[in-house]
Amino acid sequence: NPCYKRPCKNSGACIRRGRRFTCKCRRGYIGRYCLNPCYNRPCKNGGACIKKGRRFTCKCRRGYIGRYCRT
Repeated sequence: NPCYKRPCKNSGACIRRGRRFTCKCRRGYIGRYCLNPCYNRPCKNGGACIKKGRRFTCKCRRGYIGRYCRT
């Protein structure tokens, strides 16, 4: 049973499909395993990731700009 090890995080529901599974995520969580969009720390150079539903924005530290605070 692919759902045995509870692959869906953050209270996502695991739906078995033969030998495979899919996760039905709760609001605010995304992806194959229902992770927080800020989980992988997308904001660079000390920027703060702010979760907004299924999306995020980065609040950049002074001196950095861009979607991910890279420049």
